[in-house]
Amino acid sequence: MVTMKSDRSHDNSNRAAKPRRRPGRAGGSGLAGVREHAERILFARYSPTALLVNDALEVLTTSGAAAPWLQVPAGHRRASLLDVVPDELLPELAAAIEHARSGRPARSEGVVVTLDGKQRTVNLDVTTLHGRRPYRQRYFLVVLENDPDASERKRLARAAQEALALRDEFFAVAAHELRTPLTALRLHLQALEPVIGSLADAASAHNLERATRQTDRLSVLIDTLVDVVRLSSGQFPLQREDTDLAEVTREVVARSREHAERVSCQLVVDASRPAIGCWDRIRMDQIVTHLLSNAFRYAPGGPVELSVAPGERMVTLTVTDHGPGIPKDQWQRIFQRFGRGAGLRSFGGLGLGLYVTRQITEAHGGSIRLANQPGAGASFVVELPFQAPSP
Repeated sequence: MVTMKSDRSHDNSNRAAKPRRRPGRAGGSGLAGVREHAERILFARYSPTALLVNDALEVLTTSGAAAPWLQVPAGHRRASLLDVVPDELLPELAAAIEHARSGRPARSEGVVVTLDGKQRTVNLDVTTLHGRRPYRQRYFLVVLENDPDASERKRLARAAQEALALRDEFFAVAAHELRTPLTALRLHLQALEPVIGSLADAASAHNLERATRQTDRLSVLIDTLVDVVRLSSGQFPLQREDTDLAEVTREVVARSREHAERVSCQLVVDASRPAIGCWDRIRMDQIVTHLLSNAFRYAPGGPVELSVAPGERMVTLTVTDHGPGIPKDQWQRIFQRFGRGAGLRSFGGLGLGLYVTRQITEAHGGSIRLANQPGAGASFVVELPFQAPSP
C-alpha cells in the first residue's frame, strides 16, 4: 500500500528545501545531480512512486521512494502531471489516463533512458477515484514502479519464441524428408506380400506383417508432427462436410480390431444411431483413432467401450478403458503438447495424441474432458455441435 502525504506536509517540505527544477527539462548544472540521485532511487528499488492527480491533471501530492524526482517545484503547489512525469512516459501516460476515464483501471509500461544511457522499464498504473458527494470530484492515482527485470524477460521471451519457431521448422522439414523414403518402403513391402504368400513361410509372413505395421505407425507419427506444426502456426484448415460420426467410429473400430487383439482388448461399440454433423471427416477419424490408440497403450488386457450418443444440438463421443486411471491433478497436463501423466511416461509415445485431439475438437467448436476416478479407468468425453460455430 502506498501512503499519501497531505498537501500541507508537501507544501512545508517545499518551503524548507531549495527550489529545484523538474529533472529532464532545461536547467542549471545542479539538474543532472538531482536526476541522477532520483534515478538511483527509482531504478535501485521496487518501491513504487504514487501521484494523486485531479481531473485537470494537476498533481495534488506525491509519495514513494522516488518522490524527490517527481517533486513539484517550490511555488507551484499544483503542477501539471505532464510537467512532472518524464517525457518518455508521456504517450503511455496519456493513453492510460484516457482509458481510466471510463472507470476502468489502466496498466501500461514505458521505457526511460537514464543518464548513463541505459534503457529501463517502468510500469505505469492509473486508477480512477471519486470524492465524496455531492460533488463527486474525479481523481486519478498514478503509480510508477521500476521493473528492472522487464528487459531480461522480454529477451528470454524472444529467445523462447525463436526456439519454438526453429523447432517447428525442424519438425516440418523432418516430416517432409521422412515421408519420401517411407512411401517407397511401404510400396516395397506391398510388393513382397504376394511373394511371401506363395512361399507359405509363416515366419517370413509374420516378419512382413510386423514391418508393415511399423511403417504404418511411423506414418501416423509423421502426420501427427505435421498437425502439431500447423496448429502452432495457426494453419489448421478444416474441410467441413456432412459427416456421420457413428459411421466414422465403426470404420475406425473395424480397422483397429487387429491392434485390439494384439493387446488383448475387447472392443464394445454402441454407435448404431446416425450422428450427422458439419465436420471434417478426416479429423473426426483422427479423434476416434487417437482416443482408441490411447486406450490400447495405457489399458491393455481390458475392455474398451466406445459410444456415440446424438443429442438435440450436439453429439457425445465417449471412449472408456479399464486401466489404472489418471490422477485428477494431471487431467489438464495430458491435454497439453508433449504432456503425459507422471506415472504414464514409461508407456512411450510423444504425448501428442490427446493434444491434437483437443485442438481438433475445439476447432469444431466442441470440448473434450476426462471423467473418471483414479484406479477405475479413464473415460474421455468429446462433445461436438452438429453445426459449425458462427465466425
